[in-house]
Amino acid sequence: MKRILFLLFILINISACKKDTDNTTSETLSGKWSTGGYDLELYNSSGIKVSHIIADAVKSYWTFDDKQVKVSTDINTSVKFSDYSLRRNTDNRILTFSNPNFAVQTTWSIVAQTDQYMRISSEVTDKQSLIYGTNQTAARGIMNIYLTKE
Repeated sequence: MKRILFLLFILINISACKKDTDNTTSETLSGKWSTGGYDLELYNSSGIKVSHIIADAVKSYWTFDDKQVKVSTDINTSVKFSDYSLRRNTDNRILTFSNPNFAVQTTWSIVAQTDQYMRISSEVTDKQSLIYGTNQTAARGIMNIYLTKE
């Protein structure tokens, strides 16, 4: 009898166990967006901002379809292409470009988005981009790209 109860207990526990579900979902972006500027914030090892560079570079246009994004400008005839993926989990939305030469970094977070505005942000990993002042090197850098819907 004890053996039957023990086996019944095990069966109930096994059937009650749920597999952990992955709360990540895939999304897409669409339409044509233009850059409204870029900035780079540099921080020292204590987390204090040591530099904030704002750049109004040549305006670029980012056109998203379901799988690919292309970037063009008014003054340069070459167009850059990259496949992309957009994943949403409980904490954030991650935009990843397959082409490592596409947008400085391959992995970006969509920090803010409305129908007409989007800001993407990425941790800077290029050591050369962390240099500021008179050859000082920041411990950490965050790059932001500001996009508006065309």
